Amino acid sequence: MPDATFATATHGSQLRPVYLDRQMKVYPVNESDFEVLEVYAATITIGIALITLVAGFALTIWWDWFTTAIPGSPKESYGMAVLIICAAVVLGSGAVVKIAWGKKESVRARIERDSYVPMP
Repeated sequence: MPDATFATATHGSQLRPVYLDRQMKVYPVNESDFEVLEVYAATITIGIALITLVAGFALTIWWDWFTTAIPGSPKESYGMAVLIICAAVVLGSGAVVKIAWGKKESVRARIERDSYVPMP
């Protein structure tokens, strides 16, 4: 039976096997670190979704306010109050997202720093 790894044909090309070696090192990472990253990622996702929802709501109110409100009507004062509340929610959610993003990046950097081992 002919050898499958090396062709001995006298005509044409020859098959010469090349063995690639891949060395991987596995570093232990605490499960709590992954949970912390998951919580921060969820916080960021919820915050961005809330910002998008409230900003869309505020733009709808703003559009309605400028197209149909009569100056001095109760609708105008309620619209302004809701716009101020929407702006506060967007700014607050943005601050929470920024804080969570920074903490997530610091945890990720700590994990990378703690698990770094120079290759020989």
